[in-house]
Amino acid sequence: MRSSLTLMTLTLGAASAACHPDVVLARRGRIEVTGATATPSIGDAGIAYFRIRNMGPGADTLASVRGPAMARADLMGTTGGRMFYLAPPILLPGHSLEMAPGGIHVMLSRLPREYVIGDTIPLVLEFKVAGALAMQIPVRPLGARW
Repeated sequence: MRSSLTLMTLTLGAASAACHPDVVLARRGRIEVTGATATPSIGDAGIAYFRIRNMGPGADTLASVRGPAMARADLMGTTGGRMFYLAPPILLPGHSLEMAPGGIHVMLSRLPREYVIGDTIPLVLEFKVAGALAMQIPVRPLGARW
């Protein structure tokens, strides 16, 4: 009975993986991005959130974030309602950087057009070791994670 329950749990888990926030959006070497979402733009600005995981044996640094569709993409933090720029984060082996509303996020500035729910925003994460990781972040309603 116990092995049947375990098999059923594994089967259900595999069947629902396609709609789970841990589905990998992009991967470069041992760096992967999951749970990505962007907010609809307000004026010429937007915000992106995602999780970066370092699955490799060594540390890597997120050197920059850029996008062909915007003038700037900055890694920001928020504390007590105030935003501030973050230094390039070092991702240790086996660790993640989790972005979320009210915390770490990517501020997208001077967007060339309005992005609405259903659009995707192209972003490139540049790592010192892994190199460039290009992805398309889906625009979802404010507060949606997947």
